Amino acid sequence: MSGQRLQEVDYLISDAMVLTLDDHDTAWRHGAIAIKGHEIVAVGRDPELRAGFRAGRTIDGRGKLALPGLINAHSHMAMSTMRGITHDVPDVLYNIMWPLEKVLRQEDIYDLAMLGAVESLKAGTTCLVDHYFFMEEIARACVDAGIRGMLGHTVMSADGPFTGEGELEAAFAFVEKWKGRHPLVTPFFAPHAADTVRPEWLRELAEAAGREALGLHLHVAQSEREVAVLKERYHKTPVQLLAETGILGPRTLAAHCILLGPGDAGLLAQSGTTAVFCPTVHGCGGKVCRAAGLVAQGVRVGLGSDCASCNDDMNMFEELRMAVVVQNAIEAAPGAIRTRQALRMATRVNAQALGLAGRLGQIAPGFYADLVLLDVTAPRWTPMVNVEANLVFCSSERDVDTVFVGGRPVVEGGRLTMVDETKVVARAEATLRRIFERASLAQPRFVQSLPRTRFADETQPNTQNMGTATS
Repeated sequence: MSGQRLQEVDYLISDAMVLTLDDHDTAWRHGAIAIKGHEIVAVGRDPELRAGFRAGRTIDGRGKLALPGLINAHSHMAMSTMRGITHDVPDVLYNIMWPLEKVLRQEDIYDLAMLGAVESLKAGTTCLVDHYFFMEEIARACVDAGIRGMLGHTVMSADGPFTGEGELEAAFAFVEKWKGRHPLVTPFFAPHAADTVRPEWLRELAEAAGREALGLHLHVAQSEREVAVLKERYHKTPVQLLAETGILGPRTLAAHCILLGPGDAGLLAQSGTTAVFCPTVHGCGGKVCRAAGLVAQGVRVGLGSDCASCNDDMNMFEELRMAVVVQNAIEAAPGAIRTRQALRMATRVNAQALGLAGRLGQIAPGFYADLVLLDVTAPRWTPMVNVEANLVFCSSERDVDTVFVGGRPVVEGGRLTMVDETKVVARAEATLRRIFERASLAQPRFVQSLPRTRFADETQPNTQNMGTATS
């Protein structure tokens, strides 16, 4: 390479083990990745890349494993309010979540969403598909934290904590404001579910999504109540009603798909809809999503964490492991969901579901520089014979060393670079305290009944201390 002009790049990750997850499953034991702007410009053998590039900064990848950033295809990043209080309770959506959400205010959501963003980044997630109320605040949190968000304001016409024409208007206003505004934020349309959004609104949202070339994100066949309501009202399954209203399609993410009726899998497959499997939440709730069976019937199946309630974290490494374990148990067969398949669900399949198969989910030239470096020097990573199996079964969020989103390092050495984690946690704790104080005034019996630890050294235990680490 003597005398040859070196290509200038912003970052060069050198001498790392690299899983590209490209079309050929290329892996490098001593690999390098060159990044310029928001894109990956080259990946390959370390000595050759280092000889061809001059980097503004070189990152030592020794002892590190590089992989594409994980994509969480179903989340509610501001729902930390319910962490730890939904377990062992039937129908938590109706009995815990909606009653507590009624006291939420717009000024609460930014701090809660920032907590979810920080938790996700530190667990190697670089992109969230999120669905919640007050979505403007969540978009601000994504931008400030540096995480990629596919975001939709929740629309409900009945039953939930925030319903009515105002929510539909807010959904359209969010799309209008954020479409093309910021590289990290892509607006979605987000009807809640077929039983909580009337059919004419579903049709309107489906038509708008097609017109704007944007995605749709909703809950499908997640509860017995949902199925029963639609059977009584329309004599249809949720999937049948969504097919009739135009909601199903290749840009639609259908979270859960637990209680499917005869022929529903065929409708999902024919339409190109992505069913999003959330294994930890399903397992904790005693629900069965036959993800392996859906794949066998031609349905595209992605992977998500759902929210910091019923789970109770937003750790996609955990979902990788649970996806394999849960499906093997359901089908009573090892390999029902294979390790490589689970990893691709959280990367390539989810990217395809978002219409970004050529931009996310791989480490390859021309793709966004959304990637993660894991420290793989811990004893549980040894030996590295089957790296993908180690990744699925041995990894932890504690291994996350560096995270790039759009060519920018947002986590380095396990520490956030865009925000102060201590301040994020402190602000979230203060916000949670206010939420529970508000709830205890509005619904004292409900709040008193919530599961909580009763500390012996609290002389006057009260609900105002819920939500604080120091209560």
